[in-house]
Amino acid sequence: MNEMNIMTSAEVKEAAPTIRFQDGNTTIIIGLNFKKKAKVTLEDRLKDMIRTDVKARNF
Repeated sequence: MNEMNIMTSAEVKEAAPTIRFQDGNTTIIIGLNFKKKAKVTLEDRLKDMIRTDVKARNF
């Protein structure tokens, strides 16, 4: 069975960089984890995701 690790706001702030989305009363917090030796940056990943969505007309 999958377990969800639910963290408090303070724990999330200390654990890793995050992206927050808020829609009305709902807040979604996405934690970002990167390898320290990775050659791909966050900017590279986001650009790739945007290119993929544009090519698939997924916007």
